[in-house]
Amino acid sequence: MRMPGTSWFWASATIFIIAAACLISSPAKAYEYQDDFSTDKAENDSNFHSIFWPQGAFPPRQAYLYFRDKTDERELGFGDYNDDPAYLCYCFPEDSENLTGSVYGELLIDVRRLESSGYLSYQTSADGVNWSIEVELPIGSQQETHEIHLESVRGSCYVKFSGTGVLIDNLQVNLHTPSATILVPEDFATIQEAIDNANEGDIIEVGPGTYRGEGNWDIDFRGKAITVRSSAGPDDTIIKCTGSEGHRGFYFHAYEGPDSVLRGFKIIGATIPGSDVPPDRNWISSPVNPVGGGIFCEFSSPSIVDCIIKECAAEMGGGIGVVNGSPIIIDCVIEDCQAGGFGQATSGGRGAGVAFSSNSDAIMLHSQIKNNSGYYNTLGSGIYCWRSSVFFSYCYISNNSAQGSVRGGGAFCGGSSSHTIEFENCVISSNTAEIGGGICAGYPGDIVVENVVITNCTIAHNSLSVNPSDPSVGGGIHSVSSDITIRNSIVWSNDGVPIMLVDAASNSPVLYSCVEGGYPGQGNILRSLRSVEPQVD
Repeated sequence: MRMPGTSWFWASATIFIIAAACLISSPAKAYEYQDDFSTDKAENDSNFHSIFWPQGAFPPRQAYLYFRDKTDERELGFGDYNDDPAYLCYCFPEDSENLTGSVYGELLIDVRRLESSGYLSYQTSADGVNWSIEVELPIGSQQETHEIHLESVRGSCYVKFSGTGVLIDNLQVNLHTPSATILVPEDFATIQEAIDNANEGDIIEVGPGTYRGEGNWDIDFRGKAITVRSSAGPDDTIIKCTGSEGHRGFYFHAYEGPDSVLRGFKIIGATIPGSDVPPDRNWISSPVNPVGGGIFCEFSSPSIVDCIIKECAAEMGGGIGVVNGSPIIIDCVIEDCQAGGFGQATSGGRGAGVAFSSNSDAIMLHSQIKNNSGYYNTLGSGIYCWRSSVFFSYCYISNNSAQGSVRGGGAFCGGSSSHTIEFENCVISSNTAEIGGGICAGYPGDIVVENVVITNCTIAHNSLSVNPSDPSVGGGIHSVSSDITIRNSIVWSNDGVPIMLVDAASNSPVLYSCVEGGYPGQGNILRSLRSVEPQVD
């Protein structure tokens, strides 16, 4: 789940990857952290926390943390306010230079109950956004040591403690990043050959260089739960796809899950030509489907981390295309990709940056979708979501456009009454479209999109390619027949009108937001504030 207070969470989506690395006996890099609370270290090292309060002082009007002195040691206490628990959250490692790639390990902590009603719960997260179910530790009046498993494909582990009437001591964290078991090109000349010879749980590490040709494009994981990672990162490890017949970087189609991990590559120049957008229903699986120029996830749900997809093209999903899959995409850049425009095709393409279709259920975090271009009659120059549920968090969606008409310069959402598309803490800026420069949700004749949720986002400086002053078209957000909610967001300096909602399902769809020129609704700023123009760079 996400942090308390957010509007919606994905109970089914998890980003905690089953560590095949735990099965590997080879040495691993290590990270250690310790705090016995003898100093004020916790206040500085924690990611966020309740207020720290002096022991014995009159309690504040909020939940608080305090140091409790004993004869030979000091402990950290949790105090509530009106049944609201105190909280303490860490991110490990605080300096990630010592570890690269996925990490796993354990946290040890001593806990004892100070009050009969005292308790301590914890949640873990691999990104600080999606959190596990809250677990309450079994504690008594005597100090006991508890062990909490930590794991993250991204390389950062978050843990949040909340409680009251308890004392904690002797916090210890030990994390490891597993060593490679197969090296390219030392052990095998090509990446595909290494995958073909890998066993479940293996880690293939690819050295720096430019990889091209058979075995180094159209790479297939074969359904294996393995990690394929670069040793030097995406700037120095390049999958270069050339050739008139068309090649893509990676093709996931054998029901890979989140423990199939791709990390740290640049995929450049991949092109899958086609004449039309494939049909949404009655899908026939095939590598020649013009979907996913850089990466194609077909009925598969891998983890894609720290990758750059550049100058790739397909009819749908020029950078990344997903059909009936649930990938986790983290820390990626999708730029200068194209959808549509091959030969005499007039379909226009869908999602030049990334496309999700046919009951996909995906997560995209901390990523950039920028400078991508559609063709004529494009839906979603940056992002296309059709009959799918997708959660975008901390994404930067900018400078996406099309050669001709496009609905949704930054993103297009549509096609179903049973899916939710959420943008949280995103910046959607400087995109261009005929309708919905920032976001377009649905259009006349489309089936109602059940939920489009926009929370804590900045949508600014988006343009309309036709009649920028049209009072009937939303330059920031344009929605037709969608159940859309816009909360705690800034919509500013867009062409047309900032927000155009036609036949919205809710009577109050815009809440606690700053909209240029004002917008009716609870908590909205109902006046023009040009002096507070948002910073989007």
